[in-house]
Amino acid sequence: MNEVLQNLADTDMALRVPLADVQQIEASAGTGKTYTIAGLYARLVVERNLETRQILVMTFTKAATEELRQRLRQRLAVCARVAAQPWIDSDVALPDTLDGEKRWALALLRRTLECGEEAPSDLAHRLQQAVTRMDEAAIFTIHGFCQRVLGEHAALIEGVSETRTLEPSDDDLLASFAADAWLRWGSAEDIVDRHALLTLGSTPEALAATLKPLIDFHGRIEPLPSPDADAMAPCQPEDVDAAREALHRIWREAGEEAVAVFRAAFEAGHLHGGRYKSDSVEGLRDLHRQLAEGGWPAPNLLQKFAGEKLAAAVKKNKPPFAGHAAFTAIDNWLRAESAYADQVRARTPVVLHALLREAREGLAARKRDLSRLSYADQIEWVHRGLDDGARGERLRQALHAQYPVALVDEFQDTDARQFEIFRRLYAEQGVLFCIGDPKQAIYGFRGGDVHAYLRAKRLAAAHWTLDHNYRSAAGLLTACEALFSGREDVFVEDGIAFESVQSGGKEADGALRRNGEQVAPMTLWRLPDEAPPGGREALEESLALACAGEVARLLTPETAQLREASVAPGSIAVLVDSNRQAMRVQDALAACGVPAVCQRRESVYATQEAVELCRILDALLAPRHAGLARGALCTRLLGRRLGDLRTMQDHDADWRDELDDLRARWLERGVLAMLERLGERHARRLLAEPDGERCLSNLMQLGDALQAEARRLSSARAQRDWLARRMGLADAGNENEQLRLESDAERVQIMTVHASKGLEFDLVLLPFAALMQARKPEKGGFARYHDGDDLVRRFIASGSGDRDPDDDEAMAAAQREELAEGVRKLYVGVTRARHACWLSVPASGRTPAGSVLGWVLADGVEALLARGGASVAEAPLPEPVHIGVAPPAQTPQLQARRFQRELDRDWRHHSFSRLAEGGHSPHFDTDASAASATDADARVPAMAGGLHGSRFGSAVHDALEHIDFAAWADDAGAVPDTQREIVMRALAAQGFSGAAAQRSVEDLLRRTLRTPVVDDLCLAALPESMRRAEMVFDFGMEGADPQQLLDVLHVHGYQLQRERFAHVGGRLRGLMNGIIDLVFVHADRWWIADYKTNHLGDRVADYAPEPLRVAVHDSDYDLQYLIYTVALHRWLRQVRGDDYDYARDFGGVRYLFLRGMGVGPEGNGIHADRPPPELVFAMDALLRAPGGRS
Repeated sequence: MNEVLQNLADTDMALRVPLADVQQIEASAGTGKTYTIAGLYARLVVERNLETRQILVMTFTKAATEELRQRLRQRLAVCARVAAQPWIDSDVALPDTLDGEKRWALALLRRTLECGEEAPSDLAHRLQQAVTRMDEAAIFTIHGFCQRVLGEHAALIEGVSETRTLEPSDDDLLASFAADAWLRWGSAEDIVDRHALLTLGSTPEALAATLKPLIDFHGRIEPLPSPDADAMAPCQPEDVDAAREALHRIWREAGEEAVAVFRAAFEAGHLHGGRYKSDSVEGLRDLHRQLAEGGWPAPNLLQKFAGEKLAAAVKKNKPPFAGHAAFTAIDNWLRAESAYADQVRARTPVVLHALLREAREGLAARKRDLSRLSYADQIEWVHRGLDDGARGERLRQALHAQYPVALVDEFQDTDARQFEIFRRLYAEQGVLFCIGDPKQAIYGFRGGDVHAYLRAKRLAAAHWTLDHNYRSAAGLLTACEALFSGREDVFVEDGIAFESVQSGGKEADGALRRNGEQVAPMTLWRLPDEAPPGGREALEESLALACAGEVARLLTPETAQLREASVAPGSIAVLVDSNRQAMRVQDALAACGVPAVCQRRESVYATQEAVELCRILDALLAPRHAGLARGALCTRLLGRRLGDLRTMQDHDADWRDELDDLRARWLERGVLAMLERLGERHARRLLAEPDGERCLSNLMQLGDALQAEARRLSSARAQRDWLARRMGLADAGNENEQLRLESDAERVQIMTVHASKGLEFDLVLLPFAALMQARKPEKGGFARYHDGDDLVRRFIASGSGDRDPDDDEAMAAAQREELAEGVRKLYVGVTRARHACWLSVPASGRTPAGSVLGWVLADGVEALLARGGASVAEAPLPEPVHIGVAPPAQTPQLQARRFQRELDRDWRHHSFSRLAEGGHSPHFDTDASAASATDADARVPAMAGGLHGSRFGSAVHDALEHIDFAAWADDAGAVPDTQREIVMRALAAQGFSGAAAQRSVEDLLRRTLRTPVVDDLCLAALPESMRRAEMVFDFGMEGADPQQLLDVLHVHGYQLQRERFAHVGGRLRGLMNGIIDLVFVHADRWWIADYKTNHLGDRVADYAPEPLRVAVHDSDYDLQYLIYTVALHRWLRQVRGDDYDYARDFGGVRYLFLRGMGVGPEGNGIHADRPPPELVFAMDALLRAPGGRS
């Protein structure tokens, strides 16, 4: 290997990492993670001789799986092309123009070929085969992988044998449970338990929100029920009410005296001034007034004037506070209320854990009844299956044999359950690559747990770090390092540190210039020392305007250039924390005349367009309901105004015509056709509005979703109800629901930091970075934190009562972890930029508790400026300016849309042979009657040697398809030459020749065509106009349950030997296809015939009715002809309409076992059946109905 290639092999991480054990690869932002994964994948194919289906690759979104598949295919294709070149041989000189990927491939391939175990041509062929089989590659999301495991290894996982429908979440079931539980517990006899319930959720919806993050949570849930909860000194609500009433009474009767006592002590200077100030007397008068009038003061005011507090506030060497019964009454009420609150607090964990147990059991039972499961269930079942003793070990071995190597991308986003699956599969056997960056672990809100990555770090045999950044210019890397190197524990968590990286040289410094001067890679906007009036809202507004002003200036061609050209809007991204901030920025940019597109983490089912579409569908379903029609027409989508309603009753033709037209479109052509017509009429008006693109984008996204569901929904009403249900379960965390971009045009991109992960932009602005803050969990909610490796969720009780120090510790720990994730979000945001970024920073000395940049810049902004040198600059907040950026003059390059619709994995082409494969009961015995001794003496005509097997069957079928039946009618006459040639060609096509074979087949055909098959009808007497050979069919199936189909067959006595359809992965959806050998008409009835050349024996008796019944049963031919019957039944119903009647028009089926025909008793060699109408109708309805409902 030459020096260049050898150096590459010695330094490139993908060529150095051992293909063994558990390896962890840390890939900081921009360091070529996907490139490295592709390299490892290629090495596994080349060096380990693995097929693509044996290498398990996992990442965390569907879009990422497709991108990864393309990148892996591309790397293998490069390797295949290089392997086929003459210079693959080390003795041949290399071309001068060899790009990086080809050079990398050459280093790998030459290193492999030097071992001498494989020829270059063989290696090239193997690589090309790998490229062509990439569609079979095992590249999944974690949920896709678990779904595959459950489908392929169900027998090894308890409880997974039945077919279940996959639903994204269980929110609908949880809402139903919470409503029922809230009513049950809310009417409990124990009032303390009732109040504990209200602590957990004041409404059914609030209770569902409390339980939702706990249902599939497998960490610790605290506090645990206390064994002393029932042993506490009782304090009933009546005691609290009595103390409250006493408090009102005494302040009504003697409140003035109490105020005078306090004023005297205060004016005498007996009380500490730090606790009681000049306005305290007026505060006490306000308390008196409220209590005397039956009102209730604020809790902190009551506590301030409690008798014990006042007594403790007396200065040293001053006479004791005189006191008064009114102040003592406050003490009494506070004690009673606190005692009762302590009881409620002690009972809350008891109620919480009881409710959680009920919810888990209830939801599991309900899902069993509904035959459904969620994404979380998939992971849990695989985890449980691997943990199931000897059975789990068999599953582990099966999966390890199937996938001996796994590469897990974005490993920092796994959770503890997912990590355990990988650990159990690969910790002791096989190869596992854990690839990710803990500094980019920002998905805690949807279950990601960076501690799983840290556990993998301890498990790994080696830890590798990618240290060259190929995204950002060197100056920006310097600025980023200056930002995050001000303290060693900048990422808060132990085990996560900032890693310095070198520039890969892909992006040059100084690419962005303003007025001819180089712009600093990082610009800081320091907030003003004085907070603006209006608080945080006003500050966010000013930052959005400043951001818009900076973007507008960057887009001014006269002042700013990027790579010596005008800055394009699409090269700029504004990253925010919330949808609210995104909308602020979009509005501010619009005010400056800057085109922008907003990518928000919001469910399309939670939009106004969803509400209005549902309203329109309601009106279309009730075409004569004037109230619904008015509601639909006055939506923004249909555009009528309130004034139009006055004329609707007198002039209703126009609006009725529009709604009738939309209704007809919907019912006849589907919801998308209806929305297209709506767009034809209203798109121009909607697009003239400020957010018109957003409106139409949401509408079409809803239409796509409804159209996709329409095939399984039985009616238009079911479609409307499905939409309403999805609106009630809107989940912004479900990537399938999140809003699409409203335009593909060249626009400034606005998105959350979470949405930006994995993307890169030339210029990035983080206008709200100074406001990023980790807050303590609110009381009445959960604190989420870690205790070692254990993830904990602790409920923080609200209300009065003694403070629990464990609550305080939990809230502090949770705030610390939120701070850590905030720092990681900041890192992700800054590292999206290639050339420059702008971010706001807190004012000096004004960093609130939990401020992310307050933590990162603990040594101050000035220290950052000093560390960064020329790479970091400070600038005042920009002023907004209107520039009116024109859209690009040139026509954008058109690109084919990427196919992103989720494929229906159940939809496929089915056939009899696939359906019949496997699934027979090993205990079912077919009892065939023995032939009599007399019958046993008779023999069927012998066939020439070699005439057997599938090739022989194909030759006979071919001959029967093409011969002229009538030419064989003369039993004694010779076979015409034209017919003999057809037979000869059919035999030759399958490799048969010779006079003996010719004579045998001619005799077989003569007997077949001359033997009566129905009454006295011989096939030779059947006119050509009354028969059709090789009738091809494809009939639709809409999602039948295979087990339900089998149950129907069993009821009618068919397929009794079968326990299940073994190779049907889900529901029967798609097309059932096949070819019927012969369909013919006789006596005004339609018949099915099928030719069988099976060798059942040499005796005539072997082809008698009973042995044929056994042969049909053993070969599942009854299932075959039932499918054929349904196909013919559907066709006849389609072509003849109401004139068709199965009972009258269908004659039956004849399965012709040709070897036994024309010899022995009448009917020998013919299996006859006529499936009962009830069975055919039931099969037809079952296969036709959505979801398999007949």
